[in-house]
Amino acid sequence: MFLAGQRPTFRLVTGSRGKVTSPLPFLLFVPRLSKLSAHCNKAILGCQCGGHSSIPGREGVATLDIDTKTLDGIKVVKLAGRLSMGQALDRFNATITELLGQGHSKIILDLEGVPTIDSSGIGMLVRHLTTAKQAGGAIRLLKPSKFTMQTLKMVGLLNLFTTYDDEAAAVASFQ
Repeated sequence: MFLAGQRPTFRLVTGSRGKVTSPLPFLLFVPRLSKLSAHCNKAILGCQCGGHSSIPGREGVATLDIDTKTLDGIKVVKLAGRLSMGQALDRFNATITELLGQGHSKIILDLEGVPTIDSSGIGMLVRHLTTAKQAGGAIRLLKPSKFTMQTLKMVGLLNLFTTYDDEAAAVASFQ
């Protein structure tokens, strides 16, 4: 126990060459950083997960609306919400996996309603693009947000995807 104003003293455990071998002095400061980190992470996660949702019981959960339609034999998947790790990405994965499993390898992802995408979402896009190409198809991006375009460009993956601002042009690209 220490009195106010007293500082604890530590005896460093050293090896045969005089190097510190005990992480104890460094670990003692972790609780302070952990509180700060937890506070920052909570704020970040609250922002990424949709913050306060208007749906009761869905607070802090990212939602993603998915609508699928067929135009000239091409599947068009319209997304609305954040494409980020969690339930939203799980639903997206299940939808695209089901389409690819049914033999629909030509897919247009309408991203107009997707304001942000995280690294997990990008990884999922690339994974499904690879699967679609192996099946003789492709995935085209329709109306991706500026943020999505910048993110794909920043990580060097924008060149993998063909993007369109017009649905008819995207559908015609598969003909």
